[in-house]
Amino acid sequence: MTTIKEKKKKEEGKDGEYLITYTRHLEKRLRNLETEKQLLDAERLRLEQELHSLRNEIDRLREPPLVSATIIDFLDEKGRAIVKSSTGPSFVVNTSRKVKNEKLAPGTRVALNQRTFAIMEVLPTKLDPFVKGMEVIDSIPDISYVDVGGLEEQLLEVRECVELPLKKPELFKRIGIEPPKGVLLFGPPGTGKTLLAKAVAHETEATFIRIIGSELVQKFIGEGA
Repeated sequence: MTTIKEKKKKEEGKDGEYLITYTRHLEKRLRNLETEKQLLDAERLRLEQELHSLRNEIDRLREPPLVSATIIDFLDEKGRAIVKSSTGPSFVVNTSRKVKNEKLAPGTRVALNQRTFAIMEVLPTKLDPFVKGMEVIDSIPDISYVDVGGLEEQLLEVRECVELPLKKPELFKRIGIEPPKGVLLFGPPGTGKTLLAKAVAHETEATFIRIIGSELVQKFIGEGA
C-alpha cells in the first residue's frame, strides 16, 4: 500500500510540475501574441494614414484646373468683383466663402473656377523673370581676399575701383574725381571671377547678387541663352 501511495504522489507531483511549466509557456506565448498584436496595430495605423494621404492626393489631382486672373475692381461688399482672366476677357464674378475679402484688392492675382468663374483662392504675387533668374545671398559671403590666390594685380585694381568708393568715398571728393561705377571681370571659367566678387562683397559688407548675363537681354527665362 505504501508503495502505491508513493507512486500516486510522484505522479501527482509530475502532473503539477507539468501544469506549472505549461502555464508559464502559455503566459509567455500570450505576451508574445500581445506584442505581435501591438506591432500589427501600429502597422495597420500607418497603412490607414498612408491610404488617407493617397486618397487626398487622388482627390487633389482630380480637381479641375483653375483659371488665373487679376482683380480690376470691386462692385459691392458681397464679394462681387471685376476680374480680367489670363485668356483676355473680363468677367463679373463672385467670391468663394473660403476666401477672405481682406486679402483681395485691385491688382491681386486670383484663381477662378472654370465653370462658375468664382474666385476660389488668392495666388502669390507674380515675380518678374529677371528677379527669378537672380541668386541673392542674404548673408555676407564668408570669402575674404586671403582665399583668392594668384590674382594680386586684379585684386589691387578691384579694391581701388570697388572697395575704395564704398568704404572711403571722401578720398574721391578730396581729389575731385568721380568714383568708378563698377568693373567688368572677364576670362575663362574657373579663373576666380565669382570668388573675387564674393571677396569684395565680404570686405565691403555688401549683398552679393549673382545673375547670368543672358538673363539681362531676355524677356523670359531661357530666351536669351
